[in-house]
Amino acid sequence: MSDRFGTPPEEVERLWRLAKVRALCRKLKILRINVRAGMIRITVAERPEVNGTALVQMAERNRRYMQLLPGREAVLQFRTATLGIEPLDWLEQHLVKLMK
Repeated sequence: MSDRFGTPPEEVERLWRLAKVRALCRKLKILRINVRAGMIRITVAERPEVNGTALVQMAERNRRYMQLLPGREAVLQFRTATLGIEPLDWLEQHLVKLMK
């Protein structure tokens, strides 16, 4: 995004990226995302708007790094530390693939 004042600062660009991820989370009915020390944990609502087939395929393709945790709330856990990927980059790349 650029306007008559030039390219926005990196912090502004990051805020726009976060806003897009948050909007996508609302559409998918993702309750929360926790990012801690090389780990992303995504908690979904009881009836998420997630493409179940795409979710299972994603988990199978990334089984070394990703797992679905059963429980009261469904949790998708992804280990990013060994891949060296920024959590926001991963979320932008993968959440869109879960749209119905």
